[in-house]
Amino acid sequence: MKSPSSVRNVKTIMNISLKYAVSKKMLSTNPAENVPLPKHIKAKPYRTRNINSQKTLTLEQLYTLIEASKNTPIYLQVLFNALMGLRRSEIIGLKYSDIDFVEQTLTIQRQLGKPLDVNIEEIRKKL
Repeated sequence: MKSPSSVRNVKTIMNISLKYAVSKKMLSTNPAENVPLPKHIKAKPYRTRNINSQKTLTLEQLYTLIEASKNTPIYLQVLFNALMGLRRSEIIGLKYSDIDFVEQTLTIQRQLGKPLDVNIEEIRKKL
């Protein structure tokens, strides 16, 4: 079921529409006139996510990964992914303007990646 405000809006729209139909003599009575709003709407349960510890890196493995990627072109990508959970397309889309050094925040505003309909060989030829 929807939120209480959505239910109230739907009932109001239906009631006004049917009142208009009665005023134009399209209906003899308004069937939505005495329909009560539901008193209680069940809240949806929180979504939980189970983490598979077999697929999760331990702290020692994470340190090893970061150390192994040092002095490689993908060091910052590994660091941003491991420490902030960013996806590759989000990391590639970052700009310096997305970083607020005063507030120490990072804002993800775009994602960059290869188009889905382009052959990988065509991309390599352009490089």
